[in-house]
Amino acid sequence: ISDDKQSAYSYAIDAETGEKLVGMTYTMEIAKKEGLLSKKGSKWLTMPELMLRKRAQSSFINEFFPEVKFGMQTVEEIEDTHIIETSISSGNETTDLNEIIASPKKTTKKRATREKKKEEPEKEKDLLADIDVEVAHEYVDAETGEVFDD
Repeated sequence: ISDDKQSAYSYAIDAETGEKLVGMTYTMEIAKKEGLLSKKGSKWLTMPELMLRKRAQSSFINEFFPEVKFGMQTVEEIEDTHIIETSISSGNETTDLNEIIASPKKTTKKRATREKKKEEPEKEKDLLADIDVEVAHEYVDAETGEVFDD
């Protein structure tokens, strides 16, 4: 944590390479821009140094050692996640974006053209018809290791 208690970062020395790994510096300004300081009941108001440390540590682990957290977020990261609205409004009508994604796709002129192009590999098949290919199969007895030809 910085002397002025306004920022923190984490670092470690890689035991194998000796390289110093330095994480991002998490600042009170970042916390403010993310709206963390204005949340009711936020630990950022009562324990800002601790929260700076936690965010710096979590960010460092996510960047350099994500396997440590198994892709999981900390409680604070989850609590600070912004909820994304999944519906859009147009006039008096509201549409749920999840419904649009889940609905069967309508065929458009562009899609019909793409699908037609997918059906054209017949030309490629004709080119391959003149090529002689010999396929050899070998089987291995699991117990003895003996190889048998086809």
